[in-house]
Parts: sequence; structure tokens; C-alpha cells
Amino acid sequence: MSDSIETEDTLAPSKGFKFPTAYTILFALIALVALGTWIVPAGQYQRAENAELGREVPIPGTYETVDANPQGIVDVFLAPIGGFYNPDSNQAQAIDVA
Repeated sequence: MSDSIETEDTLAPSKGFKFPTAYTILFALIALVALGTWIVPAGQYQRAENAELGREVPIPGTYETVDANPQGIVDVFLAPIGGFYNPDSNQAQAIDVA
């Protein structure tokens, strides 16, 4: 036969797309949101207690800008920890099964 015919064994394995891990996706989302704190202007509405709902609701037409709090590199790495633990109350916030 001919030497120019290659079999499947002699072909180099193709390096296709490999889906990123869950940790990679979560870190990318955290970094994207932290970047948004540098771009999106900060603001808030005044709030009032709504007796029917039993909670505070924003008052329409009272939006005002506030000082920005852009997140840095350290904040990006501490975000997952802050989501699970509140140092002010010393309690876990995520999943409490007790």
C-alpha cells in the first residue's frame, strides 16, 4: 500500500473546545461584576415602609447618585468568603441546616 495513507492512530489528537469548570465561570462572573463597579454609576432610591407588603419599598422619582465604591483585586478574591460568612454577626449566611 501507500505510505501517504494515515490511520487514526497516527493522527494527532485534536484540541477542541473544553468547557470551563464551575470555579472558572464563577470567578469570571465575580470579576465581571467587580469591573461593573468601576463603570456603572452608583445610586439609590429613598425608601418607605409599605404596610401591605410588610417591607421597605423604593419611592418613585427619588433616585439620587451616591459615592461610588469600586471593588479592587482583594475584594474580588474575598467575595466568595463574604457571601458565605458575615463577620459583623459571626454567622453563616449561605446554607444553614441546623
